Amino acid sequence: MAELKYYLIRRVITFLPTVVGMLFLVFLVSHIVPGDPARLWAGPEKAVKPEVLEKIRRQYYLDKPWYVAFCYYMRDVFTGNWGKSPVTNRKIIDDIKTYFPATAELAIVSELLIIAVGVPFGIVSALKRDSIIDHVARVFSLIGTSLPIFLTAIFFQYVFYFKLRLVPLGGRGVKPEVVRTGLYILDSLLCGDWHALLENLKTIILPALALSMLGMGIVTRITRSSMLDALGSDFVDYAKMKGLPNRWVIYRHALKNALVPVVTVLGLQFGGLLSGAVITETVFARPGVGRYAVQAAYSLDYPAIIGVTLLIGLVYIFANLVVDILYAWIDPRVRL
Repeated sequence: MAELKYYLIRRVITFLPTVVGMLFLVFLVSHIVPGDPARLWAGPEKAVKPEVLEKIRRQYYLDKPWYVAFCYYMRDVFTGNWGKSPVTNRKIIDDIKTYFPATAELAIVSELLIIAVGVPFGIVSALKRDSIIDHVARVFSLIGTSLPIFLTAIFFQYVFYFKLRLVPLGGRGVKPEVVRTGLYILDSLLCGDWHALLENLKTIILPALALSMLGMGIVTRITRSSMLDALGSDFVDYAKMKGLPNRWVIYRHALKNALVPVVTVLGLQFGGLLSGAVITETVFARPGVGRYAVQAAYSLDYPAIIGVTLLIGLVYIFANLVVDILYAWIDPRVRL
């Protein structure tokens, strides 16, 4: 336990410089741009009064040296002052609080689908190598990694909505009686609103499937490859020679060692799901951060674009931290 504690302390210490580095990159993008940064932060209006531009320069510290402005920028980020949208006339952090739960819910359901389909499919494919199941899994993996998200989303809409009429076309779903977390599915479970739960599951299944197809293909391929390497290792042969049951050898020894690269991919996939939500939420008209970013780009809402970029970067870094912690839990050698 002491080794695990010191490992976690080391990871948290290295986590903080990574956050600062990401903030610095976002700061560069938002402040060191061609032209007048204040003009971009002013919004889509073509005619902006000089006094308004001067106010924006003072608000975002564009009138100070870059290193001083960066210190103020970090302070504002950690205190929740992410700027104000000239389009919605609201604080960026308030807009993100409004739209992020829908995106987080979509990403979580998509990640669960990736784990539920990709990992078992990869394991069975490795155990049944060169069989019909293995060939099907490899074809499925190839299709999942080849099709673009927007094409998959439109195909699912055409089949399951226009032809079969099984699920809704898109949208957010039904708001439950009591909203606590902003995640409609979880809130429906917490308050026992079963009608809202069923409707929200119907609404989210198509965008979640479209968003998770790429991840399913990648995880299936990685799990299969990692399991084949583990099954061919010396420690597996030794465990078999000791007379251990085959099921025990596969799931206790081979699978546990094969999960390390799979966990890496799953962690990175979760961050990628937020990026893919830009396309998915646009196709399915789902009011999340992805669609909010697209609308911000159309309306030249520069502060909102920077805010979404900052949010996705923070999620990526946090996902990597969680992956590193899972490493230490799966493989005790990592703690050293």
